[in-house]
Amino acid sequence: MFRSIKAVVRKPLIRRRIAGRLSSWIVDGVLHYCVANMPGAVPRTSTFALSSATHPFTLELANKGFPRALIENEHLLRGLNVYEGKITCRAVAEALRLAYARAIELLAA
Repeated sequence: MFRSIKAVVRKPLIRRRIAGRLSSWIVDGVLHYCVANMPGAVPRTSTFALSSATHPFTLELANKGFPRALIENEHLLRGLNVYEGKITCRAVAEALRLAYARAIELLAA
């Protein structure tokens, strides 16, 4: 029900109890902080929210097809990480120290 987020600790930790549990703690100088799994706490509401947010993109992909939908919609294009074996997300390419290819150029070809 909780997920851990790590951050470097430079100041003393103030511990608080949330729902009977410590919400944060330090291990090896790293702060671990927990937040509730909100979608799990309200699954019906979170499902409606996710569906409402993604539905327009789903319709666009269905109506225009791939790759046209990505070429015409910057938000969909930015969600593409790999295409035809080439990494199209600069951050992923840099993190893996691999070649980066511009998605728009690959899709338009």
